[in-house]
Amino acid sequence: MATFKTILCDIEIFCNQHFQINEFGWGPISNISTKNHNFIMVWMLPTSARKQHSSTFINYDMYVFDILKQDGSNKIDVMNDTFMVGTDIISEFFDNESEYGFVMSEIANAEPFDFQFDDFCGGWVFKIEIEY
Repeated sequence: MATFKTILCDIEIFCNQHFQINEFGWGPISNISTKNHNFIMVWMLPTSARKQHSSTFINYDMYVFDILKQDGSNKIDVMNDTFMVGTDIISEFFDNESEYGFVMSEIANAEPFDFQFDDFCGGWVFKIEIEY
């Protein structure tokens, strides 16, 4: 049975096995430190939850980001790679509901960002919903 904890654990396991993802974390974005990390990083920020009949829905902002060069010369590569990684995560947890006991909505809005944290970073914030 899926729970808040098992969902985050399953996503972390997937991220640890993904060939491009090197870091995973969750919690308030104020907890994100980009110093001394290997990138690409995935960060899960829970934003809301609701119970509807026998289902539970949890919404997250899923940050997928990488280091940008100060001159921005790698920005298109960072934006491309982090978008692809985000869609990999969504596909894994949409396509394999029976394996995980929850489903991540296949429909997710994504917003680009850059230079948001304590280092030069860029990527995407995916607005995702998980149902179990």
